[in-house]
Amino acid sequence: MNILKKLILAFLFFTYLNASNLQNNIKNFVGPHKYNVNKFLILNLFKNQKSFYRYGTLNYTKIFTVLKNNGLFNVRFTKPRDISIIIDSNSNTIKTLKTIKDVLLNLGYSYYFTKNIKKEKSKLSWEIYFKSEAILDPLVFVKELNKLNIRVRNIKKINSTKWKYKIDVNYASMSHSIPIEKNETKILRKPHRDYILKVNNIRSIYMKSHRLNQWYPSISFYDKNFNLLKLNEEKSIKKQLSLVVPRRTKFISISDTYNLINIKRGLSITVK
Repeated sequence: MNILKKLILAFLFFTYLNASNLQNNIKNFVGPHKYNVNKFLILNLFKNQKSFYRYGTLNYTKIFTVLKNNGLFNVRFTKPRDISIIIDSNSNTIKTLKTIKDVLLNLGYSYYFTKNIKKEKSKLSWEIYFKSEAILDPLVFVKELNKLNIRVRNIKKINSTKWKYKIDVNYASMSHSIPIEKNETKILRKPHRDYILKVNNIRSIYMKSHRLNQWYPSISFYDKNFNLLKLNEEKSIKKQLSLVVPRRTKFISISDTYNLINIKRGLSITVK
C-alpha cells in the first residue's frame, strides 16, 4: 500500500471518528428517543461536521445553538427538580472555585449547595446542586465560561437533572478583576462583592476610605494561580492603609473583615 492510500485511509478513519463522536454527543444531549425520532433532521443539521469542531474539540456553543434553534433541546421541567452540576477542572483548585462561583453569580445562581468536592494534587471535582424548574442552560453556561477564557473540554449529560463539565482554567481570567497599573490611582465605587485588583510588578498599595465609611480592612494577596501569599486583617476602623505588596503578587482582594456595607461609599486605591 503506497503512502497516498495510507493517508487517504487515515483521513477517512479520522473523519468517521469525528462524525461518530459528534453524533454520540448529540444523542447524549437530546436523549436516545428524541434523537431517533429526529435522526434525519439531526444528520442534515450537522452534516458539515468539521464546522462543529474548534481546535480539535467540539464547539459546544455552536452545537447547542443549532439544537435549541430547531426545538431539539429543552432546559425546562414541568415542576421543580433537584439539579446537579459536576465541574471537573484540570488544575488550580482555588482559581477554579473562584471563577466558577463568579460565573454562577453572573447567571443569577446565588443559592446552591456543595454536594461533593474532591481535590487531588492540582485537580478538582466539585458537585453542586440546587432546586429549579430548569437545568443550568449549557449554551448560556459555556458562553459565560468562554468570556473568561475557560476552555470546555467535554460535556456529558449523566441524566435529565445531572450534567458534568470538564474544563481547563489554565488561561482563565477573573470575571470582575480591575486592572491597575503601577503609579496609577483608581476610585472604586460601592462594592457588590470583594474588589479584585489585577496587578503586575508593584511594591506597595495605598488605600483611602471615604470619610463616612466604617472600614475594617481585609486585604489578601494572591499569585497568578490564586494561591494566597499574605492576608492582612484589621480589627479596628481605618481611614487609610498602606501595605507592602509581596513578591509574585498578581491579584489583590480588598474587602471588609465583617461586612461590605462598611465600605459602601467606596475606596481610593494607589499602587506603586
